[in-house]
Amino acid sequence: MTDDRHPPVALWNPHAIAFWSLLFSPAFGAYLQLHNWRALKQERQAQAALRWFYAGLLVLLLDAVASALAQRVGSEASPAAWINLFLFLLWYAVSARNDAAVIHAVTGSSYPRRPWRLALLTAVLASGAYLLARQLFGALLSVLT
Repeated sequence: MTDDRHPPVALWNPHAIAFWSLLFSPAFGAYLQLHNWRALKQERQAQAALRWFYAGLLVLLLDAVASALAQRVGSEASPAAWINLFLFLLWYAVSARNDAAVIHAVTGSSYPRRPWRLALLTAVLASGAYLLARQLFGALLSVLT
């Protein structure tokens, strides 16, 4: 059941957002949350999602640097991978779980769903570009040092 103040708008399923974010990153989930909140005209929640998106990008950048440094010293594991997992758990506990409850309360369970095809294709392409950039950064660091 939808509220008169919030006409039915197409949203990404918030539970699916959390699931896909485990694979891609909290930055991916926060970006989709941002668009859900903007569709619902909830700017305060959209700004919070934007901050989570930036935090996710920062962790990805730290992961790229840490991976390159770990590769340079001959280590196979990047300590930043644990930071990414911690960020996901924190994001899920503080933001994603609550967003799902709020969206359900505002829209009910019968709201139009946004299609996943383009979002997932973009996530796959962005992940590939990220992994390539991370490898190139590691190779550049090896050449320079």
